[in-house]
Amino acid sequence: KKLFGEGYSGLEYDYRGLLKLYRHVSNQEKADQYAAILQHWNQIRDRNNAIQ
Repeated sequence: KKLFGEGYSGLEYDYRGLLKLYRHVSNQEKADQYAAILQHWNQIRDRNNAIQ
C-alpha cells in the first residue's frame, strides 16, 4: 500500500483473498472490514481511471 499507493492493482488480489479467507473461517468482523477496504479500493481505482 505504501510502496505503490492505495490504488495499486495488486492490492485487489490481496484484499479479495483476505475477504475470502475471513468468510471461510467465519470471521464476520474481519470479512466486513476487508469488504469495506475493497470497496474503498474500487472507488480509488475508478477515480484514477477517470483521470487517465
